[in-house]
Amino acid sequence: MFLKNIISKYNLTQILLFVTALLIPLEKTSMRIILVVITVVALITGKYPIFLKKMSWVKLSLTLLWIIPFVQLFILNGVDNHWAHLETKLSLLLFPIFMLIGFELKKDFIYELIKVFLIGCCISVSICLVYGLYNFFILENTSAFYYKHLSIFHHPSYFSMYLNFAIGIIYLNILPPSAKFKIEKKWSWTLLIVFTLFIVLVSSRTGWICNFLIHSTFIILLIKKKFFSKKHLVLGLAILVSLGGIVNFSPSLKNRFNEIIKYTVYAKQQSNYPSSTSTRIKAWECSVELIQENWFFGLGTGLGSIELNKIYDEKGYYSLKEKNTNTHNQYLQYLLDHGIVGLSFLLFFTIIMLMISFKDKYYLYALFLIIMMINFMTESMLETQSGIVFFAFFNTLFFYHWLDNKPTVN
Repeated sequence: MFLKNIISKYNLTQILLFVTALLIPLEKTSMRIILVVITVVALITGKYPIFLKKMSWVKLSLTLLWIIPFVQLFILNGVDNHWAHLETKLSLLLFPIFMLIGFELKKDFIYELIKVFLIGCCISVSICLVYGLYNFFILENTSAFYYKHLSIFHHPSYFSMYLNFAIGIIYLNILPPSAKFKIEKKWSWTLLIVFTLFIVLVSSRTGWICNFLIHSTFIILLIKKKFFSKKHLVLGLAILVSLGGIVNFSPSLKNRFNEIIKYTVYAKQQSNYPSSTSTRIKAWECSVELIQENWFFGLGTGLGSIELNKIYDEKGYYSLKEKNTNTHNQYLQYLLDHGIVGLSFLLFFTIIMLMISFKDKYYLYALFLIIMMINFMTESMLETQSGIVFFAFFNTLFFYHWLDNKPTVN
C-alpha cells in the first residue's frame, strides 16, 4: 500500500529516485542502469531556470567532489588513462545536478525516501538470509552465515554501513519527539534486532564498532528521556547477552573479534599480514610517507595508487601490492590524490557540516555524517560504487534539504 501510494503521488523523476533508494542495498548492476535512466529523464524534464538562482550554485558546490579530480587529471593529461576512476565517481556529479533540476525536496518526501531505503534493507537482508540457509542446509557450507558468504550484494563493510544507518533511523523513529517516519514500534524493535544480528554475522569490525556506538548513544538518550521501561532494559540485556554468546561460540566470529586487539597492538611485528587490521596500518604508514612529499597538489585519481604500489614494492609489502591496496582511509585518500584543496572540500562536507547539523538540530543529517566519518577512518569509501552511490545520494538529499529549510529544520 505504501509503495502504491508513492506511484500515484509522485512524477517519473521522483519515482526513479525512490527506485534508487530501494536498490542501494541491493544488486549493483541494476543500480547502474537506474542511474543512467534517471539522469536521462532528469535532463529531458528538468527545470533549467533554477540555475538562475544563487542558492542553486551553493547546492552545486557538492559537484566539486567530482570536478576537482577531473580538473586535476585534465591538467596532468591523465583523463584518458584514468577515466575509469572518474566514471566510478560520477554519482558525485549526477545526483547533485538531477536533484536540483528534477524537483523540490520537501520534508515528507525525504521521510518517504528513507522508508523506501529501509524496505530495500529489509529485502536485501531477507535474500541474504535465505541464501545463507540454502548454502548451510543444502550445500552444507558451514561458513554460510559468515562475512562475504552471507553479504552477497556488497562487501560486509559497506552493507554494515547501510544497516547501521538504518538502525540509527529506526532509533530516531522511536526517540521522542520522533521523526515522521511513521514506523510502528513493534516493527522498529524487530528491525533493530534483525539488523544488529546481521551486522554481527557479516563481521565487519568497523561495522561492529559503529553499531556499538549507535546503540550506546541512543539507549542513553532513551533512558534520559525515561522512555525505557524495565521490560525494555531486560530485553536489551537479553539481546546483548545473546549477541555475545553468538560471537563467543562461533570460532570465525571469535577470531575476527580477537584480531581487533591482537593485530592492532602487534601489527608492527607482523610480516605476513594475517589480518585486514594490520594491512590497514601498513597502508596508512605508506600513505602518510607518500603524502608528505605531495601534500599540496596531490598525485591525481589513479596516479596515487600507482605510486603507493611502488612504495609497497620497495618495502617488500608484496601482498598489499598484489591486491592494489588503497589507503583504507578516505581522508588520507583524498589528501594523497587531490592534495589539501580536495581534502578541504571533503572536510567541509563531513566535519563542518556535522557541526552545523548539530547546531541546527538536524539530527538525521548528523547521524548520516557520523556513520560516514567512522567508515571513512578505515575504508576509502569513495573509491567504489557501493560507497559512492550511498554517500552521493544521501549527502545530496540532506544538504539540499538543509539549505532549503535552514531556519526551520528539526
